[in-house]
Amino acid sequence: MPARTGHSTIGGRVIDYSFDPAGYRVRRDDEPVDREQPTILFAGESIMLGEGLTWEESIPAQVGAMMGVQSAN
Repeated sequence: MPARTGHSTIGGRVIDYSFDPAGYRVRRDDEPVDREQPTILFAGESIMLGEGLTWEESIPAQVGAMMGVQSAN
């Protein structure tokens, strides 16, 4: 469901999953992907979503940070 934050306990950690209005996973639901900016697009299921990982631990977040470009999943 877009534009929300959900929570899940995995491996004893509470993981927040935030999604912007377009349905992209983002750090926080009030920080949507800017569709006017260059973006690296990631497609996939649980691994690309970062199931069991914080946003900062996910592949899209790490690659985006290394490249200095926003990512969208």
